[in-house]
Amino acid sequence: MSYLKNWWVTDYADDIFSYFLRKEKTGMTFRCRSPQLGERRRLVDMLRLVGERLQLGNTSVHLAVRLLDLFMDNHRVEVAHLSLVALGCLLLATKFEDRDLNVPHVPELHRLVPHCYPLRDYRAVEAILLEFFSWNLSLVTVAHFVEFLATRVLGRGDLVRGAELVGTASALTPPPDHPSAGLPPPTSGAQALRNALLERLQYFMDLALQDEQFMLHRPSVVACACVLAARSRLGVWPAWPAELSRLTGYSDASLLSCLHSLFRAAFADERAVSAKTDDWSGSE
Repeated sequence: MSYLKNWWVTDYADDIFSYFLRKEKTGMTFRCRSPQLGERRRLVDMLRLVGERLQLGNTSVHLAVRLLDLFMDNHRVEVAHLSLVALGCLLLATKFEDRDLNVPHVPELHRLVPHCYPLRDYRAVEAILLEFFSWNLSLVTVAHFVEFLATRVLGRGDLVRGAELVGTASALTPPPDHPSAGLPPPTSGAQALRNALLERLQYFMDLALQDEQFMLHRPSVVACACVLAARSRLGVWPAWPAELSRLTGYSDASLLSCLHSLFRAAFADERAVSAKTDDWSGSE
């Protein structure tokens, strides 16, 4: 859905973001009714792994997962064919979202996944997917909203544990051709905090991608909740500033349900990591 390269740092960013907010209200509704939801985590992990190894963009991977969720929600797919369907979703998503040079070739996929399918099977599943979606792959995902929100994850007047960061007005570090590029450079403290916020934002995005319950929320709600979670975890106050509320149309209260789900998922993930660490330590 790359209507404009780096659209989130252009003069049209607010308008495009508003368009995405309207667009996400249209199209198919996810009902969490697939009989194969138990296989979903494995498939999502596979798509994330392939995306990382091939350096695909977040929007490609998120679109692939959204296509997969909606297709599985309306079909019963043989378990032996689930990986093929997931990879077909990734191929279509990459063709739609990424540069042509980034579109993976089938031999590349086979080097990264345990399943090998003939080329004709990929073509067949792509045709089935395109027919199901009526050739409309222009779906808005969490990653599309995060592209915009990531440039605003740290703003003017933000406090960190009660202290104001000098230079946070320019902590966005815009490109040279952006209108705000003439602002003074951010302090090292502001830049370090921004980098930490972006890492935490990516972490919460990954958590949301893994659990189908977040598909029951609008993508914009999940994206905003990820920003709120990241700022809360790192002690940035206000956790949900008035400017983000104005831009998105969401109050912090309207994000609480999704936010609590993110924190529960993070707690479970941290416990799982801790348990693995304890196992490794005990085996030494």
